[in-house]
Amino acid sequence: MNFDLKQFERLKTPFYWYDVQLLDRTIETVKSLADHYGYHVHYAVKANGNINILRRIKEAGLGTDCVSGNEIKQSIAAGIDPQKIAFAGVGKSDEEIRIGLENNIFCFN
Repeated sequence: MNFDLKQFERLKTPFYWYDVQLLDRTIETVKSLADHYGYHVHYAVKANGNINILRRIKEAGLGTDCVSGNEIKQSIAAGIDPQKIAFAGVGKSDEEIRIGLENNIFCFN
């Protein structure tokens, strides 16, 4: 992709730029391969919890993999179906477990 980095010179940092066209192509490739084998993909929210990225994940029909209560909240805010949210890992607080249970999310570790 051709773009001019000078367009970003006046923006305050930290600044994050996402190539959403590349993201969409990657999602489609992953989804196509997963569908071929009957798998369901869960995006790791810890990689990037940006609400707009998560909305694209939702629009593609993917789920999320969350390791904290805040990641569950961010997934829900993005419109992810709680049945497509996996909540995994050790060291959960009572509050995080409550968030998972209240949202009827599959919890495992």
